[in-house]
Amino acid sequence: MRAMFDLNVFVDIAEAREGFYEKSREAFETALSNGVEVFFPVHGFTTLHYLLAHAHKSDESRTHIAWLCDHVSCAPTGISIIRAACASEVEDFEDAVVDETAFFVGCDVIVTRNKKHFISSKVKAVSPEEFIGMTLPLQHGE
Repeated sequence: MRAMFDLNVFVDIAEAREGFYEKSREAFETALSNGVEVFFPVHGFTTLHYLLAHAHKSDESRTHIAWLCDHVSCAPTGISIIRAACASEVEDFEDAVVDETAFFVGCDVIVTRNKKHFISSKVKAVSPEEFIGMTLPLQHGE
């Protein structure tokens, strides 16, 4: 299985956001322990660093990013994905880029707390709680 994790899930984990941290962390740990290939879009790394650097020191933010690099696959975003996002029915442009990127790399789901933003997405969006409860195949395409 392949899963694209949305930025909000990693912000929940890094910031230990009250009310969201536990399920977001559990979803990520579930993915890793079940052999799910976790993707994060390349633009998400810079956005995550920006958000964390405003709450912490920049070097702490870089430590978070370096740790994340060891645990996820970086999903590329190119001009064809940007063009597809421009034509997407997903209203929020950044979410449209996430959806098109997830589709491009063959993700089965997008794990997000903002499912309503992905109503028109090509890739099914699930909450961290839903992801935890899913039956996880060992390999993509099985």
